Amino acid sequence: MTILGAAWRCGMSAAGSARALAVLALPRLLLLVVFVSLSGYAWFAVQQDALGVGGVAVAAPPALPVPYQLLNDSEPPPLEELAGLAPDDDGVLIDLRDFRFLLGGAAPARCRPLVLVLVHTALGHTAERALIRATWGSRLLAPRAEVLVRFMVGQPSGEGADAAQRRIAEEAAAFGDIVQGSFVDTYRNLTYKHAMALKWFARRCPEATYLLKVDDDVVVNTPVLLDFVHNAMSPHGARRLLACTVLAHARPKRTWRSKWHVGYREYPHDEYPTYCAGWAVLYSPDVAFALYREVQRTPYFWIDDVLVTGVLAERLGVTHASWASLVLTSDELPRILAGDLRPTFMVALWYDVGLDADTQGPLWHRVLAEVASSSSSRGPGGPGGAGNTTRDAWSATGTSP
Repeated sequence: MTILGAAWRCGMSAAGSARALAVLALPRLLLLVVFVSLSGYAWFAVQQDALGVGGVAVAAPPALPVPYQLLNDSEPPPLEELAGLAPDDDGVLIDLRDFRFLLGGAAPARCRPLVLVLVHTALGHTAERALIRATWGSRLLAPRAEVLVRFMVGQPSGEGADAAQRRIAEEAAAFGDIVQGSFVDTYRNLTYKHAMALKWFARRCPEATYLLKVDDDVVVNTPVLLDFVHNAMSPHGARRLLACTVLAHARPKRTWRSKWHVGYREYPHDEYPTYCAGWAVLYSPDVAFALYREVQRTPYFWIDDVLVTGVLAERLGVTHASWASLVLTSDELPRILAGDLRPTFMVALWYDVGLDADTQGPLWHRVLAEVASSSSSRGPGGPGGAGNTTRDAWSATGTSP
């Protein structure tokens, strides 16, 4: 028997029936109110989590991830992205409203390298830069049309700043490969350096086919890099590519004794999103543009790897492609030096494999010997002479298209 029937049989008045209906509807109304409230709270929480740094809401929820795509023929670079930037963007670096390039700010003529390599380096690391110029960054090894190297630095401060500025200016004049921004060159300012590198790409060399960001304690096997781009990837470029050593489920260091201490006000969550180990990252131009646009309007967070390739990449729905099989390991190094293993690695971090500025010579001699050997019998593998080595290694990671 329905409630209306029961009300009629009991001789309820119309007003009594209305009260009965109200009693019946009340639980449903309460459920609706709770649902709307929870939905609103969830929306607010998503907005607050859009950045996850400092508890500041700045963007919509992250998009769904999609895989990267290789281009089969030449397409114009996404220069239209520049039109979406603020009119004063060139003079702004995240929250620095008076940013300017102190050195290397002019755009190179016809800047269309296959790989634009932007090296994060400290002002005092003169020896590291010299080593890169003499080895994997040498123009004799890769013409400028293939690989263009620029070194990213900030400005000196404190005692001896004038002398340090003179030295870096002289180095810039001698080699023409220094890019200096108007922020202090310190460890806590690495996000400014990362953003400046993306700015220099976006506004000075936007027609690069790929962008490789590395630290100055990294060895890049340039012949294998070019083979990788030509064969495992595409010389015409890619879309939505973010390739690196992928780090997942990393947690903020909360102890004050840690060099990487992060307070709850800086980052309130218990776990970082998946991000790239920042010592070597390969971007397609569209990803570099998008990350630059996002970092320009995001509150500053000093761990650049986490912010740029983690928080912002997640917000944009960019997935990470692992190149683990192309990274030199400490087990492989002695076998390469002994001649028992071909140097088919693409990148190596000094610390991870026990290299330093004084011990790279033998490794680099093996790389050059491999180039000479491959050049004499080069097949259809393309530049670098490594054939399908990098294609096979890339496929082994499970990320090859």
